[in-house]
Amino acid sequence: MYKKPISDVFKQVGVTLVNPQWSWGGVTDDLDVLFLRIWTDQSKKFDGKLYARITDYKKRKAEEGKTNLGWKERLEHLELMKEGITTYCIKCKENDKDSTSGRIRDYDDTICLVGGDLMMQDGDYWLEIVGSEKIRNIVNKRKQR
Repeated sequence: MYKKPISDVFKQVGVTLVNPQWSWGGVTDDLDVLFLRIWTDQSKKFDGKLYARITDYKKRKAEEGKTNLGWKERLEHLELMKEGITTYCIKCKENDKDSTSGRIRDYDDTICLVGGDLMMQDGDYWLEIVGSEKIRNIVNKRKQR
């Protein structure tokens, strides 16, 4: 079954990605909601709460010297999260778990995870996942504004 490109989902929720190839997320055109790509294998429970990894400083350190515009953009998104922007996450599965390419094999085009508080753990930032919402409901809410 054909699945539209993930960039189409971002457009659907009102985000124009800086670059569909390397952007890891984006802010809605009205600048009030952040949508991020996260990897399904990068979630973990801390104190009984589910979190998604937002940064991977160890991986980034291993790639030191390489230009990574997606990483630069992710750090900008991190600052917005620290300021309290509403954040939704689109769950993605990586093409090859051992690869560093970041290519998406599959993603959930029906539900976004709802982000909560940020926390630093093991040298990385993690976003608490406080719920989920159907993408069509998010789109409808945004249209009603």
